[in-house]
Amino acid sequence: MTPTDYIMRLIEQFFLVLARILFKKNAQKYTEALSEIETSYKHLLGLDARQVHSLSYEELIEWLKMGGRFDAEKCLILAALMKEEAEIHELAGRPMDDGLHAEYAKAFLLYREALQHDAGPESKWAQDEMKTLVKKLDPARLTPPRKFVLFRYHESAGEFGLAEDRLYELVKAGYPDIHNEGLAFYGRLLNKSDEELKAGNLPRGEVEEGLSSIRNEAAKS
Repeated sequence: MTPTDYIMRLIEQFFLVLARILFKKNAQKYTEALSEIETSYKHLLGLDARQVHSLSYEELIEWLKMGGRFDAEKCLILAALMKEEAEIHELAGRPMDDGLHAEYAKAFLLYREALQHDAGPESKWAQDEMKTLVKKLDPARLTPPRKFVLFRYHESAGEFGLAEDRLYELVKAGYPDIHNEGLAFYGRLLNKSDEELKAGNLPRGEVEEGLSSIRNEAAKS
């Protein structure tokens, strides 16, 4: 079996599994759905559920590189299973505690990583999944490095007003090199059309104000 054939077969198996998980989730058979996810971690990825939850995001990324190349397909599958597991726990009545929020954040970061390495034909689907995940994230609970990823995500999604909110939270937190990041951010926005800026909830006048403000902040640092 060629590497391409293996990847296609893996993705095909995953979507069959995902269909079963979604069916059980929608039927409120939460215990069965969670059991399906736990089995899928092992069958599709070679990890048990305990490893998935005990490993940090950074450790999972290192694991995904173990084959000599970053395995974007497995990254996407891992992100999807983690997202579904977190959603099922929430639907089953678990409050949005720090642990559950951390699982949503990990799934978001994994989707982002998969897309940066080209998730292939599944990229559009992964982008839609990320839109759902972002709504689950509380920026106040994210570490500055995670918040920086969210800042860049909002910009790439055309959500410029939200990106600016995250930018100023990072400025307040003293995130490294954030003033230069901010200057580059506003510079990119100034090349957008007025229509794009309005659609992103950050009109040109506010972009210019933001650029002036970040320049002043940079001068003080």
